[in-house]
Amino acid sequence: MIPKIFWAALFLSAVLEPALSDSQIPLTYVPKRVRAAIQNYVPGAQLTEVRIGSDDAWGTKYDCEYFRAGHKGHIELAESGQLLDVDEDLVLTEVPRLIQRVAAKESRGGVMRKASIEQDAGHLVYKTESFYGLTDTKVKLKITQGGEVIAREFD
Repeated sequence: MIPKIFWAALFLSAVLEPALSDSQIPLTYVPKRVRAAIQNYVPGAQLTEVRIGSDDAWGTKYDCEYFRAGHKGHIELAESGQLLDVDEDLVLTEVPRLIQRVAAKESRGGVMRKASIEQDAGHLVYKTESFYGLTDTKVKLKITQGGEVIAREFD
């Protein structure tokens, strides 16, 4: 009788473990699908901390802190690899050439001041801020990885 209770308790603890909210887990426990998604969204990211939680809409989610190219970032993914959130300020030299070209065209050749990545409708987007031409007006853009401008704002 005691061994059955022991195995039942062990089974329940294993099943309930992922349901714990915001529990820090060892980096080696991150599933391959989640690791692959992280490398897809933020290539070269080195995980520094991972917290596991649950969400009514997405189920198990992974809230990750990472280090990449000399600075920290944050990414949150569902167990399926779906992007839930990402936040990282970029050094301007890290902005992909396609995004730089689109931002330069949209700003009439103005100088890019800031760039970051974020999540928009489940997709990674580049958020840029540039001067508009030779003026002091700023143009803020959201650009998809494919180079499509999905938001434009003048300041």
